[in-house]
Amino acid sequence: LKGVWTDKRGIHLTPKDGNIQSQTVLLNGKALTVGSSGAIPALDPVTISLSKPITVAPFSIVFVHFPDVAMPACR
Repeated sequence: LKGVWTDKRGIHLTPKDGNIQSQTVLLNGKALTVGSSGAIPALDPVTISLSKPITVAPFSIVFVHFPDVAMPACR
């Protein structure tokens, strides 16, 4: 692997109050809502230190990106 791993970026989607039947989805802890025109908001990730573990809450979806990693298979 080449490059220096400095951080990771994550998007964590969870149901409001942990209720799987909730009508509201939280993006990194904040309600994810469409704009008045129906446009989907930017899915901005949070930056997480490499020393912190990735925690996945029940009934959630997590996407993690390691921006400084250059995998040989991806060349």
